[in-house]
Amino acid sequence: MSNESSGLNLVDVPDEVIVRAREFADHLAKSRDLLAQLLKMMADADRGPKTNEPIRLRDLTLDYANNRLWRHGVNGPEEIVLQHQQMKVLRYLMENAGDLCTKREILVAAWSARFAEYGTTKTLTMAVSVLRKMLNTGDDKHEYIETVTHRGYRFRTEEEQSTHE
Repeated sequence: MSNESSGLNLVDVPDEVIVRAREFADHLAKSRDLLAQLLKMMADADRGPKTNEPIRLRDLTLDYANNRLWRHGVNGPEEIVLQHQQMKVLRYLMENAGDLCTKREILVAAWSARFAEYGTTKTLTMAVSVLRKMLNTGDDKHEYIETVTHRGYRFRTEEEQSTHE
């Protein structure tokens, strides 16, 4: 087994070197797959919101294009003022209402894939905490954002809300 073009004779190569080369090739393939996943996530995040139309769920209307949020109550609509990152987190949760949104997905959508890779989930936890304070009326039946332990968050739909009452 010789490679005449490089002058390398594989018989002279120790088995350990061949094994390490195969391990390196496996690691390289895994890295390539992870990079492809990361690039896809970045592309998905760069697409922006699924729609530019306002999202209406339960008693909330989110107009992301104009950075506005309203709660519709008996006294008419009340505007809730949120910071931009909080608005991005809420938009992602509302667009995926009823579905589990992993912490990583939300971080990519609201910040960036790079932040999701190297940042901390503490930032997200704080943003969700502020959102809950801004949205919730102190009544359990008005809980909007549900924590799915060790996984992420879910925006509760009207159907889910009625089953928890």
